[in-house]
Amino acid sequence: MKLCSIEFAVDNGMLTIGAAEVADGEQPTLENLPAATATQLFIPCRQQIAPVHVDFWRGEAPPSSYEMISVDITLPNGLLTVGETFLRPYLSWPVCAPGQSVNVRIGVDDEDDAASVTVLIDAVDVRLPSSRDRAHLVRALAEYDQLEKLDVITAEHSFPLERFSSAFHIIRHGIASGAAGGRVRYGVQTIIEWMRWLKADILRENLEGIDELIISRASSNVSPDQAAREILAEVAGRLGVSLDELLVARR
Repeated sequence: MKLCSIEFAVDNGMLTIGAAEVADGEQPTLENLPAATATQLFIPCRQQIAPVHVDFWRGEAPPSSYEMISVDITLPNGLLTVGETFLRPYLSWPVCAPGQSVNVRIGVDDEDDAASVTVLIDAVDVRLPSSRDRAHLVRALAEYDQLEKLDVITAEHSFPLERFSSAFHIIRHGIASGAAGGRVRYGVQTIIEWMRWLKADILRENLEGIDELIISRASSNVSPDQAAREILAEVAGRLGVSLDELLVARR
C-alpha cells in the first residue's frame, strides 16, 4: 500500500530516513554510504541539481532498479522521518507504537546518485507490478479482478491507459459478480481521484459525469481497452488536449 510521496532538494547528497534524532557519534560519511544505525538509515542521493523523489509504501511496493539496504530500526516516538542529514526532517509519518522496531527496505534508481527512492516498511514477500516495464505490468494487471486491487492499480500513473483498462475490468467484474453498489461506487471514485493526477491542471469539475460514464460503459459490451481509451479521450477533450497529450502529461 502506498502511504505518501515527497520531493525536496538535497544539498549534501545524503538522505536520512528513520528517527528524527541521530545519536551522538553515529553520523556516517558520504564515503561509507549506505549505512545504518539502530534508529536511522543513510543513503547517497543526487544533490543540488534537482529534487529527490521519495515514495513511502507499506507491505508491498513496485520493484526498484537497485535494492540498497534492508534493516530493522527502532523508532523512539513511532515516527518515520525523511530529510537531509543535519537538517530538520521534511516529513514525519506514524508507522508504529513508540519504541517499536520496523523493517525498512530502501530501493533506488541509481546506487550512487539516486533521484527516485522507494521506502518500503515491513515488507512482505510480494512485489507489486513494475512501474517501468510495460510487459511485466500488463501481465500482472491481467490477473486482477477483485475490487480491493484498485488500490494497487491506482497507486501510480505509469502506463495510464493500461492501468485504467485494468481498473475498468475490475469495475465490470464487480458489477457482474453482484458486489454491493456502494463498494462499486467507491471503486469508481477511486479511479476518478486517480484521474485527477494525470495532469497537473485537472480540476474536479473537469471529471463531472465521468463516474456515470464508467458505470454505463461497464454495463456494455465494449472491451476494457476500448473503454479506457474512449473515456480518457473524453477527459482529454474537456481539457482541450489530445489523448496522447494527456497521457504524456501525467505526473
